[in-house]
Amino acid sequence: MGSLSIWHWLMVVVLIATVEVIPLWMILKKAGYAGAWSLLAFIPVATRRP
Repeated sequence: MGSLSIWHWLMVVVLIATVEVIPLWMILKKAGYAGAWSLLAFIPVATRRP
């Protein structure tokens, strides 16, 4: 088993964009917001643990 090449990672990014960002973009547009807010889905949320 080898490591994944850049093409594998590119396919993963395209898959995530297709499955997550595009539907979220359409939902936000229908709700009256700018679709670009869906790009925030790529930013991880840091939580503080007690």
